[in-house]
Amino acid sequence: MAVLPGQIGIGVFSPRLDALGNSVRGIRVCQELSRHLELHLFSRPVVGKSTIRLKFTGAEFNSSRVRTPDESKILRESAKAIRVYQLQGNLMFATAEPVVRDVLEHAGE
Repeated sequence: MAVLPGQIGIGVFSPRLDALGNSVRGIRVCQELSRHLELHLFSRPVVGKSTIRLKFTGAEFNSSRVRTPDESKILRESAKAIRVYQLQGNLMFATAEPVVRDVLEHAGE
């Protein structure tokens, strides 16, 4: 079992054990996850500060770009389906979760 407070908890197992009784492949999996997802005890996400700074749909925002009448019509018809997210801070494993959850929650829209 490996725990990184505020970021991840994971349980891994493989029958081959090292001299200390730890799962050799389990340790390797944790090392790879840590490397690929930039997980570190001293690299913690800011608590209480949301990664999502601002979000809106295309219907809630007007662009100053000049478009053809056909482009404008398509944009008006699709405006509610367009979602824009303005993010803040470092996007790491733990801070990306609220973003992914919000995107999935609104995916059908």
